[in-house]
Amino acid sequence: MPATTSLGLRTLAARLAALFAVILVSALGLSAFGGARHEEPTPLPVLGRVADFALVDQASAPVSRATLSGEPWVANFVFTRCASVCPRLTNRMRAVQELAQRDDAGLRLVTFSVDPEHDDPAVLKTYADANGADLSNWEFLTGSEASIEEIARSFSVALDGEADPSRSDFGIMHSGHLILVDGRGRIRGYYPSSEDGVERRILVDLKRLGAS
Repeated sequence: MPATTSLGLRTLAARLAALFAVILVSALGLSAFGGARHEEPTPLPVLGRVADFALVDQASAPVSRATLSGEPWVANFVFTRCASVCPRLTNRMRAVQELAQRDDAGLRLVTFSVDPEHDDPAVLKTYADANGADLSNWEFLTGSEASIEEIARSFSVALDGEADPSRSDFGIMHSGHLILVDGRGRIRGYYPSSEDGVERRILVDLKRLGAS
């Protein structure tokens, strides 16, 4: 009987040890899973820096890079006579604005005209109104051609050609991307306007700015 009792105790102890091991592994697994769910977002890379500029908006108010300091913003390049990629770019910007307002996210939008000789403040205001832009945090900027070219270079985006109404694209080639800029004027992301749902990806990356 004592041998049988000893064997039984050893068997019970082994079973309890195995049960404890299973519980421990499960607890560690849940802890790891929970940690992954609450993991801090990965910082966005720094891809460049926007050049200083001095332009005017649709109300003829001066706007510079310093004006935009302290808040993240999304930029794009369009011109009001463009009938190719510009309508899509403007629609994407409006979608970004609507999502940001819905999420109460602090975000500004900046549209640079690449046809500044034609796109004066009054023309930009008409264009903004026609496209349903909320001008409380969306600015349409114009200035000298040299200024716009310098800004485009600092963004590392395409800009070439001169306005030519005889051509279907008006002779101007420019970027089809939306560009995320942080509150320090640093470029943090490029987003093709052709990508479905790109505005949601921008809002996700906007939250990642807090980690950098």
